[in-house]
Amino acid sequence: MLKKLGLDRPKHYAVWADPPGYKTKAFLERRARLMYASRPMTVCIAALADLGKSLVMACDSRLSTEKVFGDKAAQKMFPLSNEFQWWAMFAGDDITQIPILYNAMLHSLFRVSDATNTAEFVSRCAMEAYRFVRLRRAVDLVLSPTGFTLQQFLPLRDRHPDLSERMDAVELGCGAIVAGFDFAGDGFIFSVEHPGEISSHDFAGWASIGSGESYVTEMLLRRSVNCEMELPYVLYHTCEAKFMAEQDRNVGRHTVVKVAHATGKMDAYVLSDGLIDNIRTASAGRGRSPVSDFVIDHLRSDLKKRPNLNQGD
Repeated sequence: MLKKLGLDRPKHYAVWADPPGYKTKAFLERRARLMYASRPMTVCIAALADLGKSLVMACDSRLSTEKVFGDKAAQKMFPLSNEFQWWAMFAGDDITQIPILYNAMLHSLFRVSDATNTAEFVSRCAMEAYRFVRLRRAVDLVLSPTGFTLQQFLPLRDRHPDLSERMDAVELGCGAIVAGFDFAGDGFIFSVEHPGEISSHDFAGWASIGSGESYVTEMLLRRSVNCEMELPYVLYHTCEAKFMAEQDRNVGRHTVVKVAHATGKMDAYVLSDGLIDNIRTASAGRGRSPVSDFVIDHLRSDLKKRPNLNQGD
């Protein structure tokens, strides 16, 4: 039956466990409809600019099953606080866990204050949220059907290696990029992925996750993008990288881009579809040629119209 549904390879599952009803036809068909085509989909990009005082975030909006997709069907970029400037973008195989993980991160960041608004503290909040959700998922799928609670199981873990192995194998099937500014207005980017591992991307000044990640890495390295670049250049090259990632058939064409500056106010400028289309047109067929001054001047002029992005304000 798994083969008939196109889900015959266990590694495609975000979770491989056997609670009651797990292998029923209804369950598998419902899960197949909710999977991102059973492979890491989407592309999410975060890049710092202006010596880390500005931030560009970009992603697609595609939601897919094995046979159909919607190009503007999914929101993948979310604020993590109403007060502090931190955002998260999500990519993965299983969309069912993304809202749960986002809510856990959101509640974890309630602990952030003016005194604790540091990259280290925020990253630990995100890490703890990821590990909590994964552990709860493992308990629900592996332990609960056997009648064990976590408290009962932990002292007996060595006696049940099969359950321990299945607990360790449970994955959420999604990961996140978290980006924002600390109390001093310095920008940071980190990612959190299975099993709750944090990776800092401050050295490069940019990061990407999802099936289009390799295209993004190639483009941003080719353009020597770094956090010392002026915002219009980083904005252009981030969009350019997103467009290149569309060569992956699992990455949607529709593009969402937000730009933020370390003002201390939870705010970000959302690029219009028209401006994104202008950048797409300017970058089309350019190959390795440098971006023209005309395009950069146009972006610089547009950004100056946004008070929250004007460093002089």
